[in-house]
Amino acid sequence: MKLKLLSIYLFSLFILTTCTNQSGNVGPAPTPPSIVNTGNGPYLTSVNYPNNPHEIAISKSDPTFEHDNLGKISKIGGSKVNYINESLIELDGTGQIGDPILESKTWIHIQNSKVSYIVNRTIYTNNTIDRDSIVFSYENEFISTISTYRDGINSNGNWQLTLFRKDEYKIENGNITQVKKIMVSYGGYTVTRNYTYDDSSYMYLGEFAYEMPFGDYSTIYFLLHDKLGKKSKNNIITIKSVYDKIPFEVSFENISFTRAKDNQGRLSTIYMTGNLISSNPAATDIKMDFKDQAITLNY
Repeated sequence: MKLKLLSIYLFSLFILTTCTNQSGNVGPAPTPPSIVNTGNGPYLTSVNYPNNPHEIAISKSDPTFEHDNLGKISKIGGSKVNYINESLIELDGTGQIGDPILESKTWIHIQNSKVSYIVNRTIYTNNTIDRDSIVFSYENEFISTISTYRDGINSNGNWQLTLFRKDEYKIENGNITQVKKIMVSYGGYTVTRNYTYDDSSYMYLGEFAYEMPFGDYSTIYFLLHDKLGKKSKNNIITIKSVYDKIPFEVSFENISFTRAKDNQGRLSTIYMTGNLISSNPAATDIKMDFKDQAITLNY
């Protein structure tokens, strides 16, 4: 399962429509950047996910990161990171994908030090446009919902934003204990992920793993990890995914995690053990359990 790059969520439909108009007007002229400083280094440069299909049947692209001389993230994979102002970050992937794509950009809007909404836009050589808007809502400083809208032509020939997906977050004792993903545009099927935690203080970047609360945004998680509301106070040690119907595509059901640090005290490896699930009859040929699969963080 290859996750699509930057495919990631109420203020109001008025705001969303404004952000996704044909002109692409997303803010004022650039000013010197002053946000998203990752510290004094060394910096995270890449994350390697397990990719041996004989050991685990699900894979993910490995994100890479470059930093400028001030320690700010300047590039994620092939996308340039532009700090337009205190409230707007642009990711420009134009030129890395090639024909038939003319332009691929993402605009991340920040309010009160938290991501408020994200707009993705792709323009193709045949002049068609793909757009989605992702809206982040908070309650008591924690994330509460992430809603994804897709932009398309309705039956009257007009552009219309349609709710595509909604993620609902449950907070208990200072931790995100559940995320319910509702796929509205696919008949409303749901998957509920339940999380348990250890008693240790939160480990920096400890959520760079599959099926985590923000796992679907892992490509830009490092850029935004401190702008998604309050963090859980402890570390996730198990995930159980409950599906309203067994998915055809091979998917995670149970995962347990352990973590290791390097000799400088930084998180270096996340180990996963668990099992997969699928209703596909051909999945009997796939290894459905995995053990100690390593996700490696490189600095």
